[in-house]
Amino acid sequence: MIQHRRDNPCFLEYQTFIDALLEDELPEEQMHDDCVGYLIGGLQTVGILTSWALYFLAISPDCQEKLYLNVIEAVGQGDVEDMNHEDLRYVGQVIKETLRLSVLSTYISRYHDDDFELAGHVLKAGTTTVHAIGVVMEDPVLWPDPSKFDPE
Repeated sequence: MIQHRRDNPCFLEYQTFIDALLEDELPEEQMHDDCVGYLIGGLQTVGILTSWALYFLAISPDCQEKLYLNVIEAVGQGDVEDMNHEDLRYVGQVIKETLRLSVLSTYISRYHDDDFELAGHVLKAGTTTVHAIGVVMEDPVLWPDPSKFDPE
């Protein structure tokens, strides 16, 4: 597949993951390993997210019903391929709320290219900050009932 893409470059507005790797001119073995790593990581993350979503929907029958009705209304008798993702607004809300409550990654880090100020302290360029996602996702200042599954 990598050689095929090298021989047939993509001229679409949006590139594939392999197109992005080809721009970096990495060795084919490294591109293969990167693809496998991202595939496995993505499958695991999606599997865990799906499990949490099913759990939250199982304990929230009202949300489950709203989700069902949103899908039925969006799909109707039409072709799923013609469906506009904007018609699945509640589905998106369920996914986002599942991500908030399940916290698939406990923290994220960010490398800063420039000096910056944080809580009155100046941090130098090259500093990496770590953000505890779970703390933010359960902050009662941001969420009225932080432990409740509430896609609304």
